[in-house]
Amino acid sequence: MEAARGTARESIRETALNATRRLLLHEGPAALSMRRIAREVGSSTTVLYTLFGGKQQLIDALWIDGMYRLADAQQAAAASTSDPTARLRALGEAYRIFALDDPDTYRLLFAGAVPGYQPSPEALTLGRRSMTPLADAVQATLPPPDPADPEAHVRTRAQADITAATLWATIHGVVSLELAGHFSADEGRAVATQAMTAIAIGLHVTNATAATDPDMT
Repeated sequence: MEAARGTARESIRETALNATRRLLLHEGPAALSMRRIAREVGSSTTVLYTLFGGKQQLIDALWIDGMYRLADAQQAAAASTSDPTARLRALGEAYRIFALDDPDTYRLLFAGAVPGYQPSPEALTLGRRSMTPLADAVQATLPPPDPADPEAHVRTRAQADITAATLWATIHGVVSLELAGHFSADEGRAVATQAMTAIAIGLHVTNATAATDPDMT
């Protein structure tokens, strides 16, 4: 009995998320009231409040769902090749394809599709998971930390995180320009690939220089 109730709750939850996504796409953020979503779901607002707590939490759930799907795409791209430069290119292309295939979710995540909405701290913490494959891929290009230095691993990871953030900002800019119509699909793909490749090459050159110049930081 309890398992059946859990399945029913999950079904309503998924239906509510799909309804929220559909309303946002076809009617815009003004349509996102709990009463309207409940009507679309064929449920009561009481059930939605019980499942989510309120509209902020419902949009949070939709935001987190989008971030998890982006994370899955990034993880699949990272696993597609063992070559460091090719992996960074694959991650950039996966990000681009995610945005082009589902621009409404992309705008919810990164472009303020719901005015006034701010992801909760919990949502932001979970959302950072989507960038972990990129930071891991960057770290794989860095010289391994000195095992004799207890702080070396922390510094290496910090360097990987800031470089990954730079890559993310770069590919985000390319994708945003393409979504706005400034690039054709072929141009967007070429610019994204060239940007990721250039940064990957820069990483290799910097690392090679660091390996031969102990004074370089």
